[in-house]
Amino acid sequence: MIPVAIEKEDPQSVEPLSRREVQVITLLADGLSKQKISERLSIKEPTVATHVRNIYHKLGVRNAPGAIGKAYRCGILALV
Repeated sequence: MIPVAIEKEDPQSVEPLSRREVQVITLLADGLSKQKISERLSIKEPTVATHVRNIYHKLGVRNAPGAIGKAYRCGILALV
């Protein structure tokens, strides 16, 4: 595997995510769809969509790739 350097951002630069929002963005980063996330977390798909919108707003992004990248740069998600 080729090492990848990620430029870190200050976690204080974004509004903190709730525990559930962290769960949702973690599953998004794993490649799950909103439907699969709803099944995994036993919540309705519109609830997942609301969490995703809130995540985008808090991170100041417009889409899932942007949210996932920002979450890694801010330390919300960790490379493992």
